[in-house]
Amino acid sequence: MSDIIAATKQLVEHVNNGDLMTALEFFETDLLPYHAKTKSSGDPQLHELIDKLDNTVENEDWNESLEIVDQIGEYINGQ
Repeated sequence: MSDIIAATKQLVEHVNNGDLMTALEFFETDLLPYHAKTKSSGDPQLHELIDKLDNTVENEDWNESLEIVDQIGEYINGQ
């Protein structure tokens, strides 16, 4: 399992546990910087989902952000 998959699983776990502030902090301080250093060629679909999540978080569209986290969860569980 790649580090990005492990990090996204942690993000999904925080959201599923209802710990949204921890999820936001984890996304911004841990997952997003790591994601910025990786190339999309490794897993383009996951890369795109994280880019979408970054955009919705930046725009403070929290409902859409939660929907994207659900999509990420479904995607990584299908791996």
